Amino acid sequence: MEVSLSLFPVYMRQPEVIDSIMSFLLALFESLIHQIGPKFVERTTQTVMGLFTSQQMCETVVQESKTGSRVIERFLRLLQVVVKDPSSAFKAFIPNIIRFCMEQIYPVLANRDVPDIKSVMFELLHGVLVSHWRHFFTTSVLDKVGASSKSLERIENEDQFMAIMKAIGESFLQPDIALFKQNLASMESLHAKSRLYQKLVTNSVPSSVRSDLPRCCFT
Repeated sequence: MEVSLSLFPVYMRQPEVIDSIMSFLLALFESLIHQIGPKFVERTTQTVMGLFTSQQMCETVVQESKTGSRVIERFLRLLQVVVKDPSSAFKAFIPNIIRFCMEQIYPVLANRDVPDIKSVMFELLHGVLVSHWRHFFTTSVLDKVGASSKSLERIENEDQFMAIMKAIGESFLQPDIALFKQNLASMESLHAKSRLYQKLVTNSVPSSVRSDLPRCCFT
């Protein structure tokens, strides 16, 4: 494990080698995430995030490298494994994962025709919202006692939540119908589980974000 991780920076400019290493790491995370433990998970994610700079990803996307794009997709799927794991040991990684998506990946992908990577990235963001809703909305014990108001839940990490909502909203303005359907289904499932649309209204979502979301979110 340690050897494969140490080779990552050495072969960063060789997509075929990196793809093999990332494929191994993804299989490892999917099968043995609890056995490898949070320390190795943290080292792996931080190492790869540090190497996947916006410039590096931009070069990969612009060059339309299939192997390079596959490496990015595999890493995003690796992060999905971390996000979906219910263990409290991995909750500390959520802020960095969100920042990585919204600050390093999304700006590169937003206006480019890379449907496969976009789809996996939004799957990851959906996983963050589903599995870590309390990262954004919390209810105190006192609120629960007299839970009659719609505004009891307070929004936390508002900048991250709004950034995700804005990215989803902007995807509805793109010509990619498959991604439109994927993100609309994501919004619907979040509303069914956590009353997302009510949260968007009662927590004063900025008009700049709301304007990009389908009207069904507010009706």
